[in-house]
Amino acid sequence: MKISRVALGLALGILWGVSMCGITIVNAIFPDYGSEYFQLIGSIYPGISGSDPVVDLGLSAVYGVVDGFVFGFVIAWLYNFVLTRIVQRQ
Repeated sequence: MKISRVALGLALGILWGVSMCGITIVNAIFPDYGSEYFQLIGSIYPGISGSDPVVDLGLSAVYGVVDGFVFGFVIAWLYNFVLTRIVQRQ
């Protein structure tokens, strides 16, 4: 059974976007929370620094959805590719 690339991409994109936004919101309330996270994420995603919660929230949502979608799409594509190769050999 094949996996829908778009469906998995959207599911992981939404999940990663919400996760990144959640950490940003908690950081806005408790500034010490997630400081190392913002150093790491800031090195991967340009513009996220942990200093401006509004900018970080917007960028986190966009980066999270796009990154999660691409990752989910690639996972589903790879799974379907491997599945078709295994089925062809049987």
